Amino acid sequence: MTARRNLELTETLRAKEKKGSLLWVLDKTKTPMGARNLRSWLQQPLLNPAAIDRRLNAVGALVDNDMARQELRLALTGIGDMERLMGRISFGTAGGRELVSLRSSMEQLPAVKAQLAAFPWPAGGAERQAGDAGRPVRSRSPGHWWTSRRSPCGRAA
Repeated sequence: MTARRNLELTETLRAKEKKGSLLWVLDKTKTPMGARNLRSWLQQPLLNPAAIDRRLNAVGALVDNDMARQELRLALTGIGDMERLMGRISFGTAGGRELVSLRSSMEQLPAVKAQLAAFPWPAGGAERQAGDAGRPVRSRSPGHWWTSRRSPCGRAA
């Protein structure tokens, strides 16, 4: 635990804030779900060499294909925090505003899915890139139906 704290993965030692940490440097995510996924990846890194290679290949594909990456980022713009919205709905605390936000976000999913399908992923497809040995990524939210199979950028495939 001390080593992780000293590495300042998610917060700085002195100020205990995100700014200045590795997460602050790397976080270019477009959705709250992606931000939580990135934080999770930093706090709980992969151990399986095959899963690490799949993730590295997927990240390489994102880096190498600037135009496709920018189109994917555009498709993700405006998607609400579906994990939290689903949690509020399942607990019965969602209001009309949350339901409208969920509907709006869900209407954008076909465009995101189309961008992911058209993206030049390495062999194995986007849905296999983030999982460990092909198993779905574990989700702790009630919205797991949408987030259990993630692409390397933290979105449903």
